[in-house]
Amino acid sequence: MKRTFSITLAVLALLAAVVAMQYPVQAQLILASGTYRITELDEDKERIGIAQLDANPTVTQNWIYLKLKTKVTKRFSQNGWLRDESVPISEIFNVVEKGDVIKVEGGRDWNGSITAKDIVIMPDNVSE
Repeated sequence: MKRTFSITLAVLALLAAVVAMQYPVQAQLILASGTYRITELDEDKERIGIAQLDANPTVTQNWIYLKLKTKVTKRFSQNGWLRDESVPISEIFNVVEKGDVIKVEGGRDWNGSITAKDIVIMPDNVSE
């Protein structure tokens, strides 16, 4: 009786493992990084609309989603020197505006959007 119960538990555990493998955790597909121009700010949904630098600056091509762990840095240029200043994620919508250039590192999600890991807000006179 104990042996049958043990075998049944082992078979159930194996089946549970197979089912769990069929539905993997949703994760980012590929790394995404690049320099973009901000086209829209959507504070309610915690996202920023972006477009490639050579694209129409008024048309949103994709969205960057912000998380609490997103690291934001604002870069300043003065007399040929660059200085980086950390910005709390809660203040990002007070610091950026449409037309700003940002450098983003993150991951592309299943729907094609980008979840940002690092954002660098670039000064007007510097492009990388």
